[in-house]
Amino acid sequence: VRDATLYSWNGYKQKAWGHDDIKPVSGQGKSWCRLAITMLDSLSTLWVMNLTDEFDEARQWLESNPLPRPGKRGFHSFFEITIRALAGLLSAHVLSGQKVFLETARRVADKMLPAFNAPNGIPMSQVDLNTGESTWHKWNKNVLLAEAGTLQVEFRHLSRTLGNDTYQKVADKAMAAVLEASGGRGLVPLFLTRGTPLKFVGKHYSFGAMGDSYYEYLLKQWLQSGKREDHLKNLWKTAMEEMMSELVKTTPSGLTYIAEKDNGKIKTKMDHLTCFVPGMLMLGSHTL
Repeated sequence: VRDATLYSWNGYKQKAWGHDDIKPVSGQGKSWCRLAITMLDSLSTLWVMNLTDEFDEARQWLESNPLPRPGKRGFHSFFEITIRALAGLLSAHVLSGQKVFLETARRVADKMLPAFNAPNGIPMSQVDLNTGESTWHKWNKNVLLAEAGTLQVEFRHLSRTLGNDTYQKVADKAMAAVLEASGGRGLVPLFLTRGTPLKFVGKHYSFGAMGDSYYEYLLKQWLQSGKREDHLKNLWKTAMEEMMSELVKTTPSGLTYIAEKDNGKIKTKMDHLTCFVPGMLMLGSHTL
């Protein structure tokens, strides 16, 4: 695995250094939000694998190329920037203690803050890191569960590290709105309204795309709180119990999988993103 990671990293460095992605066929660099996403998203992996030379290369590049860079950028996914750029920078800072990662994370987060100005407290789904402007995505009229519930760990951590509660306040407000809309339910639908108050809509339940990390972040926020915010732990436990009773199924050949439910009917499919669930359950079993 380490050799495969090094091979991929060297390909990125040689052909797309400083770009967000590398095109697999042409080998050319591709930038969509101009944050060197592949580099930031790889930092913790490089550190854990003791690829210190590669980690230092990334740090040096970041010191010479402060992010976010000025210039035209356009609207991009708040969710993706959070879990890939912001989380990558914060994890690199926790592991290495090097200030460039924290300072960059703060600048990125500051550009994201205006997205929280929606009346319901949920950040708009797309943000321009150059202007701070934000908007909702066009392909769906609703808020996605994962978008609303997959930002708290990063923003809360940033507040606690900087000693500035600005970031945690907006993150907690978003989570509070989701929890109020849930009404104490464990499993919740994938979509919420954009209005005030926030309400769940539809009857599509899934641990795959658009819902997955909401459940993961319930557990991780409880752990992040020093195991003090028990309402998060209890809601996670309820969700896991409901998942086990309603969605865990077995194929005719004996394979266990996590299905979806839509309008009361089981959909015998398991989204590839649902593969995070075993790791989440292991984390819960070791910490509860």
